[in-house]
This record gives sequence, structure tokens and C-alpha cells, in this order.
Amino acid sequence: MDLIDKYFELVGPRLDIGVMRYMGFDQETQTQVEHRLAKMLGLEGIDNIMKEMCSGIIEHQSGGYDLRFKITNWDIHREEVGVDTDFYIDDIDVRIDPKSTVEFIGGNGAEYELGDLYNYSDIDELNANYNTEDNPITEDDINDMGYEIQDVIKDWLYFNVHPVTGVEFEDVHPSNAHPSDLKEQIVGLDIKKFALYADIFEPLHKAFESGNLETGYRELSKKIHGEKQYILDYFYNFIKQNEDYLMSKMNVVESLIRINVLMTDKPNKK
Repeated sequence: MDLIDKYFELVGPRLDIGVMRYMGFDQETQTQVEHRLAKMLGLEGIDNIMKEMCSGIIEHQSGGYDLRFKITNWDIHREEVGVDTDFYIDDIDVRIDPKSTVEFIGGNGAEYELGDLYNYSDIDELNANYNTEDNPITEDDINDMGYEIQDVIKDWLYFNVHPVTGVEFEDVHPSNAHPSDLKEQIVGLDIKKFALYADIFEPLHKAFESGNLETGYRELSKKIHGEKQYILDYFYNFIKQNEDYLMSKMNVVESLIRINVLMTDKPNKK
């Protein structure tokens, strides 16, 4: 067993920069950890995680952008690089809610809807509609927006998907979403996980109800090791992805805990 194997034995199949630094890993070794995690998962495992984490509507704020979007398609590539196997995800199709907004940093302070910026026909008319004629945005601003949106979506992928897959992300292709693409719903629901690991979900849900989700997650992380850390991360991401919806419809969450189908099996004791 080498040092990287010991790392995975300690933290499970995920990337933890803090633990890697504690173990003295340099950047090259951290990259080896990423490659080995992706290789452990394989194409099918990476695809399953993408399907699970990107199955619903995503809301993300960054750099003046407030996006609501759905990732609809992607391609996973595998390349042999010397003795390493490199995985990356490319051609990522994203449907963006036209009602998503942007406030250009260093601009005029106006908050524009992306649908208006994508579909404008006259830049002067657009600025008049937003009362920004005295300090207008330009066509260059709108062209830059297309690249910035891709970066914002990549930021979400690197923060959420990269730590549990180790993969890199390439081209992102944003487009306007149709309203039917973004209906409010519970997303990322895997009934089997709720049935087998109710002992993990229930305390995390109680922490969410009391407004202490982050604290509840950290406390459970201290008690959980190996495979169960992935389950805890799944429940945490499930709640984060559905936070607004679940806050307004707490009875939906309660039913996840109480309905018989979720309690058919006893909690997994592994």
C-alpha cells in the first residue's frame, strides 16, 4: 500500500486538500490523487456521479452573476498520458434560465436579465429600457458575458463535482432554457439511499430545519468514515440543491423520512 492508497483509506473516494497538505503531498502528488480517483470510478462511475449531481436545477452566484440552470448533456473522455490515465468532461450543454441576472462589475450598477442581453436587437434601446443611457453597457460587455458565464458554470463544477471525481472540465455550451426545462421539483432523489442510510439523513435534515446545516454536516463528518462519507456528501448536496424548494415545502422532506418505502430496509450498519 502506497501513500495515496493510505490517503483514500483515510478519507474515502473524494479529494480533501486539507488532508493532502497534512500528509505532505506536493502539487504533483495531488494531481496523482485526482487521476487515481477518476481511474477508480471509471467512465461509468464518473457518468453516474454527473447524472446524480446535475440531475436538477442548479442555482449559483458568482462574480455578479446569479444563475439558474440545468446541465443537460456532457461527454466523458479518457486519455492515456504516459503511465497516467487522464479523464476530462467536454461538450457540456447547459440550459440557462433567461430570468437569471448579471450586474457587471465596475459597470453602471444595473442588474440585467440574461434573456434581454442574449436577445437584444438594439443596444441603445436596451440601455433605455434599463435606464442606463448615461452609463451604458456596450456590445463588448455582452460578448464578454458569454465567456464569463462559461467560467461561472465551470466554477460550480469544480466546487461540486471535481472533489468527488477528480476530473477536469473543458468546453461549456450555454443556451437559453425553455420554461419547461426548469420546473420546480425535487432533484437528485435516490430513494434507495434514503432507505438504507436514514440514520445519516435524519440528523442532517434536523440540522437543516434548525438552520445549522453546515454545523450538522461537520459534526457528522467527524463520526463517519470511508464509504459513508460519500453518502453524507450526497445528502448534503441534495439538501443544498433543493434548499429553497424544501424550505417552502417542509412536508415533502418529512415524507421522505416517514413514508414506508424509505423505511423498508434497516439503516446500513457497515
